[in-house]
Amino acid sequence: EMCIRDRKIVDRCDQSFTSLVDCDYPCSTSQDSLTACTTCVVKQNVELFIMPPEFACIGSCPEKYFIDARRVCRPCIKHCVSCSFRDICDVCEAGYKEWNKICYEKCPLDTIDIDGICTQCFSKCLTCQGNANFCTACKNHKFSYEGECYDKCIEGTGPVNSARLKYCLPCGEGCDECTHTEGQPQSINCTRCSSGYSSAETFPPLACLPTRRLSGIANEVKEGLGEKKEEMMHN
Repeated sequence: EMCIRDRKIVDRCDQSFTSLVDCDYPCSTSQDSLTACTTCVVKQNVELFIMPPEFACIGSCPEKYFIDARRVCRPCIKHCVSCSFRDICDVCEAGYKEWNKICYEKCPLDTIDIDGICTQCFSKCLTCQGNANFCTACKNHKFSYEGECYDKCIEGTGPVNSARLKYCLPCGEGCDECTHTEGQPQSINCTRCSSGYSSAETFPPLACLPTRRLSGIANEVKEGLGEKKEEMMHN
């Protein structure tokens, strides 16, 4: 019978074949010219497992290892403390978060860190913030606005010209439809004014003004031009 002694496979009988070698752990079968255990025997009714790279028989697999079908201790995936199988982590190292049985330093794109646990964002969200239902970016090329996802920007908001994300921002008072330029929050191009408002191209970025106010300004301009013309005629 073979056994482990000083982390090596040895025959229980010494060279003189007159006495038995004291074993650290028994080994029922071995391979490679008695260099490694392939199976372990039960010692005092305690199950033993094979531990690479010495392939010694030990009482239990250490932390960050799991037991495979051949009763061999195998390493868990990176940053995993306890796993059922190599690619199925149950507990991650401190500072890492488990998601779908894999350990991450930061929660993946479509999840959110809630009390140290990665939680799936709502199905329509590409990314979320604060809670799983508040979308900061949407899937399927939809627009995000105040945590919701839309096929197009709702009335009173307009799309932002962005190559990265699709989202909406408010158009401002008096404007029902508009567009925005990314990185320029005051750059609002109103394409449709609200009822009671009219476009005022001479007053950017306020593209829409109350119609009464705009009419008053127009009259003032008209009167000023009339007075100027009359003055020029007298001169």
